[in-house]
Amino acid sequence: MFVEPAEPPGAWAVLMVLAFALLSLYCHFVANLIGIPVVYSALLAVHEAGHVVLALLSPAASVYGGTVFQLLFPLLFIHHAARRGQLTAAAASGVWLGESLLNMAAYMADARARVLPLVGFTDEPGHDWENIFSRWGLLQHDLLIANLARGLALLVMAVSVGWLLLRWRSAGPDDHHRPSP
Repeated sequence: MFVEPAEPPGAWAVLMVLAFALLSLYCHFVANLIGIPVVYSALLAVHEAGHVVLALLSPAASVYGGTVFQLLFPLLFIHHAARRGQLTAAAASGVWLGESLLNMAAYMADARARVLPLVGFTDEPGHDWENIFSRWGLLQHDLLIANLARGLALLVMAVSVGWLLLRWRSAGPDDHHRPSP
């Protein structure tokens, strides 16, 4: 699976990835934000770029581009970090994927309500997920699907942090005192 040997993560690396996950959860579930402001801004740029790129391939597919890119980028980072043996970066990218899924779920849940502010460059008027769910005949199930996406996001974050914690715990005692790369 790994191209380069994986360095065991240090305790600080595990704590930082856990802190990233907890901050993401705090923003989404306690502070009622769509995400961590810096991460959200990056996600928004990637999301909107996805609309533009997919519009070049097919105007009808442009509505999917934002979500596709928003999920594709963290997946590419996970793959790249894992191939290089950078376990901490792979786990942090897994948390980023979870953050992206939480953000996507917030917009899914808003498909009928249309309360969230929208920024967009697609030719289709309205809300991405309103358009997608309407195409699929699922608009009345927006909240259920959003909750399923939230559950998946929580699972992805938990697995990312848990996997890194297991890698740290499985390292020898000498590895626990070595700084993480």
